[in-house]
Amino acid sequence: MNHEASGVSRRRPALRPVAGRRGDAFRRTKALHDWVVSRLRYDNGSVTGARKPQDAESVFRNRMGVCEGYAHLLVELGKFAGVPVEYGVGEVREPDGRQAPVGHAWNAARIRDRWYSIDATWDDPTVDGGGDADNDRTDYLFTPPSVAIFDHLPDEARWQFLKEPFDRGAFLRQRMTRPGLAKLELELVSPERPVVDVATDSIDVVLKNPRRLHLMVKVRPMGAADHTDCPSSDDGTLRARCPLRAGPHDIRVYAGAAKYGVYRHIAQLAVHRR
Repeated sequence: MNHEASGVSRRRPALRPVAGRRGDAFRRTKALHDWVVSRLRYDNGSVTGARKPQDAESVFRNRMGVCEGYAHLLVELGKFAGVPVEYGVGEVREPDGRQAPVGHAWNAARIRDRWYSIDATWDDPTVDGGGDADNDRTDYLFTPPSVAIFDHLPDEARWQFLKEPFDRGAFLRQRMTRPGLAKLELELVSPERPVVDVATDSIDVVLKNPRRLHLMVKVRPMGAADHTDCPSSDDGTLRARCPLRAGPHDIRVYAGAAKYGVYRHIAQLAVHRR
């Protein structure tokens, strides 16, 4: 991870409302994250076609970028806000726990002598083809090292900020979760791996749910149009039984504060029935 200078410094007057130095460092950093997530649009064209410049100045001017550009811009905004923000690259895991086919870039910020991971790209709904309805996502803002390592593995072990850093094998073998799941105090108990091969006609999904949040577990055989509900019970530990056909399935877990309200996708499993 390292700082990168750019021509964004010429935009200082325009950035003052976003990157001022007043107030709590956490609030200032959140303002930077929220500005990037709400103002930028993920540039899928730079992934599938010719790659546009990803320096901070170009991304700021065009309001578009990929992970590299998002992270470079946050470094520059951090300078204006007086928050040390570093740029880093490494490997990440997909929602089903598999290693992503390409590398990724994100940030780390030092606040009150502690390091936190920030991934504005993964908090941006336009990455998934969404609009602006959910621009307040903060699943990947201020992620502590013990949680960030679930799905982000920096190329340099020292940037894990862990006393016992993970190697690549340990990173890929660990139980899959997401920062959003951890922030809700949920713990995936079973299955132990995000990619599972079974010979039974169903699989049990078990999560500890101490806050008694409203949870839904849904399953979809690959090739089917929609997910269907998995019957469940919850006494502080959710137990859902998902029926399986032969072949691969996608299982997703959703959480909401109210039974009839908005539910957020917080975990995903890939299950293959032999």
